[in-house]
Amino acid sequence: MPSLNNISIPLDNLIVGIDCQFRQISENENELLCYAWYCIGESGHCCNTYVPGNGKRLKLQQLVKIIVEDAIWQGAIPKAPCALYMVSYYTPGLISHLKDFKSIYNKFQAVSGVFTRTQTPLSIGYTNTSKRPIKAKLFLYDTSLIVPDKINMKGLGVHLGLSKAASTNKAGYDQLLGFEIDALHNAKIAARYFHYFMKFTSDELKTVSVPATLGSCAEKLLYKIWEEQNYSSDYVLGYDEHKIEHFDESTLRY
Repeated sequence: MPSLNNISIPLDNLIVGIDCQFRQISENENELLCYAWYCIGESGHCCNTYVPGNGKRLKLQQLVKIIVEDAIWQGAIPKAPCALYMVSYYTPGLISHLKDFKSIYNKFQAVSGVFTRTQTPLSIGYTNTSKRPIKAKLFLYDTSLIVPDKINMKGLGVHLGLSKAASTNKAGYDQLLGFEIDALHNAKIAARYFHYFMKFTSDELKTVSVPATLGSCAEKLLYKIWEEQNYSSDYVLGYDEHKIEHFDESTLRY
């Protein structure tokens, strides 16, 4: 895979690789430990974590506000972006650990057991630290849908050349810090791979719309190749002619 260091992203856009870590405290209950994100903006990259007190979960709107303001403070973007591409390796795990999960989950499309929002963005509004209202378009991608089959998070990290810094069982780290390191690593993989995928689809498909799945990307690329070779899809795939009967209201006959 080529180096991503020189790949830029569109202005006023922010890629947010995101992950969350939790632990099971009972058969039917999980405790949220942290949210972690890795941002790629027009001015650079940044990452951070948010550790809620007593496992308190954030609403999607609150999480977006924290991430955007952190990205501005760290210099990844000069101002609040118009569009956020939020990317996670397993979106149900992320969405279910938001406080407003029950009220927002049906705003996303279910594809192969995960959540996406890739064609029509979700409008997110919040007030920034200067008390100004901010609105942004939120797209949600699941990297499990845009990677080659049977490549898990660890394998994707290897493809990107991102070795894991530490694990939760590594001596010298307390348990919570270990979870934060794991979450940051996962978020970085998601963001860096989506960054590459966005660049690939922009160059090859000549479109600003990033496909939701690898299959969709392959289909669009195939049609583009046919078009460049002056092949009609009907000619390649074949077609059948069917006679359509029309109802004549004056005679009450077809």
